Amino acid sequence: MISYTWIPYFTGVVAFIMAYGIGANDVANAFATSVGAKAITLPVALCIASVMEFSGAFLMGSHVTQTVAKGIISSTLFTDDPEDLMVAEMCALMSAAVWLIVATMMGLPVSTTHSIIGALVGCGLVARGPGAIKWSKVWEIVISWFTSPVFSGIITYLLFLFVRNVILRAKNSFERALNFFPILVAFTFAVNIFFIIYKGSPQLKLDKTPLWLGLIISIIAGIIMVAAAVGLAFGGLFWYQKEQKAQKAAPDSSDYADVLSSYYTAVLSADGQTLTQLMAPPEYWTYYMKTYSKSEDDVVESFTEGCNNTVQEWKETYGDDVKVTYQIQGMSSQGDAGVSEWNTDMEKMLGNEGADISDAVTLEVKRNFSGSNDSGTDVVYPTLGKIGEKWYIISEDDETLRGEDSNS
Repeated sequence: MISYTWIPYFTGVVAFIMAYGIGANDVANAFATSVGAKAITLPVALCIASVMEFSGAFLMGSHVTQTVAKGIISSTLFTDDPEDLMVAEMCALMSAAVWLIVATMMGLPVSTTHSIIGALVGCGLVARGPGAIKWSKVWEIVISWFTSPVFSGIITYLLFLFVRNVILRAKNSFERALNFFPILVAFTFAVNIFFIIYKGSPQLKLDKTPLWLGLIISIIAGIIMVAAAVGLAFGGLFWYQKEQKAQKAAPDSSDYADVLSSYYTAVLSADGQTLTQLMAPPEYWTYYMKTYSKSEDDVVESFTEGCNNTVQEWKETYGDDVKVTYQIQGMSSQGDAGVSEWNTDMEKMLGNEGADISDAVTLEVKRNFSGSNDSGTDVVYPTLGKIGEKWYIISEDDETLRGEDSNS
């Protein structure tokens, strides 16, 4: 007696090959737009696909499986020779797997359903002739091959027409997108939940769920998703508005990069004259010298001495050949409150002449030191103030008055 027990084992191996072809072609089709639009990366797409493909097959795949297993070939014609049906089904799976892999290698997007249905029809014709095929079901599937792209194209056209005209082309497109997003997510989630509950896996007895219960559960799930999506949307809107405010409040890097570069060049070269020009405009120093009976040489000498002391500390730590580089890692706008406080301090020191700061920003600067003795890094927070059209360093290291709006 011939043994056919090898067929299920061999077919199981072929099923894995078929699954590989499905992943390489069908799943690639499903995620091509998302990955191509850079909405998600390829590794993320693989993780999502592995979870969702399994979940879809487990929760909702039973009806399609039943159609493929019993709805194409009439199994009653194989009652006397069940091994013929086993071999036919195995050959159909092998044919579909080979075709999927070949199509994938050729870069052809094909349908797994179309492939396996065609393979079953071919095997059934060879095994028992035209009478073995349930042509009514086959014609339903064939008609769906044409109606599916037509209806999906119409729905997509209408949806994108709405999104483009009502959301994307609106002046407040970002806010409208955030408002529409919860509705779209809730509807999609509710529809999926409904079919999982109402037409789900027989093993979980979900196919016995009453229609009213499926509707209630899906509506509740949709409401929950609306709440979650609204929370995410408002969180995104808050973040967006905060970033926009910070970008408007904080100056462009070109406004202060040159000032910072000149500052460190002057410090390393003990150029007190340049430092006075970087700290405040000439009229401030004139007022300062008059008020405190200082000469210009006194001011310059004071800055020069400060430079020498600072550089000497660096040399003692890192070596006489110390080099300093810096990186601007972020900044914080002082805002109206910070500017007002700076102007108050300036008024105390310079009188009304000092109340001219129109904007202020605190930088986060990482400094890198290297020399023959050692190397190291630190972080300082100089504050720049805008007086007229020019930026000045009004504080060399001030961490206490940084603003709340960060732009890193």
